[in-house]
Amino acid sequence: SGWNMDLILQSVGLYDIVKIGIPDSILNKPAKLSYLETETMRNHVDIGVDVITKIMNETEENEFLHHALAIAGSHHERWDGKGYPKGLSGEEIPLEARLMAIVVTYDELISWQPYKKTYTHEEAAKVIEEGSGTRFEPGLVDVFFYMEREFREITQKYLLK
Repeated sequence: SGWNMDLILQSVGLYDIVKIGIPDSILNKPAKLSYLETETMRNHVDIGVDVITKIMNETEENEFLHHALAIAGSHHERWDGKGYPKGLSGEEIPLEARLMAIVVTYDELISWQPYKKTYTHEEAAKVIEEGSGTRFEPGLVDVFFYMEREFREITQKYLLK
């Protein structure tokens, strides 16, 4: 309530723009990442926060960027506090980022990557269900399942061609 949903939807597009600071050799690696490469990938969150903060300092319009900053900086946090970069838990994690964590996980699971199995909608939904209370906020997992049919339809329409 009170959010401008158009701004939220526009902000979502910036959540991973921060990967511009990650070498292509890591982003495009067709195999599992090493420990060092994984740590380098985790830096994309800090890079994103820095980039968006610099943009915010140069502009007067910050509502859109405020949402983008919350998403970029916290979409890898976990409900149980075992995420990164800050180890936030529960409602310490901005709501935008808690929502995005579910969407990003779903997208990563169902999308083809050369280094992993591509999950079906049902398999991805099961991963999200199993993450309720640990990775994801239980109430938002309930919302995902309330809207599951729409996720399935979008997946079938756009990704399974």
